[in-house]
Amino acid sequence: MTAATLSLHDTNTLSLLFDPESSPSSNTATISTSLPPDPRYPSETLSLLQMSERKAISLAETSPEEALDILSGLIAEHPQYASAYNNRAQLRRILSHPLADIKVDLRTAIALASPSRSMDPVSDLQAKVLSNAYTQLGVVLLREGKEEEVGGVFQVGARYGGEVAKVMAVKLNPVARLCGGIVKEAMRKEMEG
Repeated sequence: MTAATLSLHDTNTLSLLFDPESSPSSNTATISTSLPPDPRYPSETLSLLQMSERKAISLAETSPEEALDILSGLIAEHPQYASAYNNRAQLRRILSHPLADIKVDLRTAIALASPSRSMDPVSDLQAKVLSNAYTQLGVVLLREGKEEEVGGVFQVGARYGGEVAKVMAVKLNPVARLCGGIVKEAMRKEMEG
């Protein structure tokens, strides 16, 4: 069989075998610059929301409770704004809030930013929110010891462009690491032999 006749699945499998540091899935989301950044809000409203959000982020280090109040107020006024939930979850993680509260924010951000169908394209902003929310959710699940769920969560984060999620998905995929190591060792011996 030549490389030209390999299916996409076979090519991805071989990629994983020969490079255990590659992404566990080449199934990346389609990010479209033609889509509105957040389909729920017109650009003028979104600009104002992002300005408030940036203010909260800038206060996060010096006045985290004030930053949390800004994000919570933003969510109360605009409950469909996914990015605010994601940033509030991050701030709650930093402030050691209950993991259950953090997961609610992350799952809400994911639900709001996700396309209707998983194969539908997303905007840059949606991809960023999804990548960050899935990565944070993976970290929370790791802290809870829910390792059986974590790999899939990081894979979805990687699908939306999350570099940390990509690295974590590979680290948590022992089969890819083991197979890749075995194949590399066999190749090394073959080359030396």
